[in-house]
Amino acid sequence: MQVIQLTRYGKPEEGLRPATIAEPDRPSSGQMLIRVEYAPINDSDLLLASGLYPVQPKPPTVVGNEGAGKVLDVGHDVQNVQIGDRRDYAAAEKFWSPHYIQHSAHIGQRQ
Repeated sequence: MQVIQLTRYGKPEEGLRPATIAEPDRPSSGQMLIRVEYAPINDSDLLLASGLYPVQPKPPTVVGNEGAGKVLDVGHDVQNVQIGDRRDYAAAEKFWSPHYIQHSAHIGQRQ
């Protein structure tokens, strides 16, 4: 799948690059698979890419710290989210991609 990856810290226009990575696996216990429908570029994303944010994942990594999307699949024991729900979410990375695995305890309200 096509994603935006942080390849190195520094100027965001130099370190953020399109990339192709494997689709995520099916969600495990306590997880859900989200189809990302909205993932803005905000100040914290640019600070992260610049190396000025408290969280600094090791490049290369997919970035994007918040968004909203539709739940496509859930792990066998997930009860607080249903397939088809639309949810918002926030974390430190990974949302500039079409699909994302998220722990169901870290999900926002139904949209």
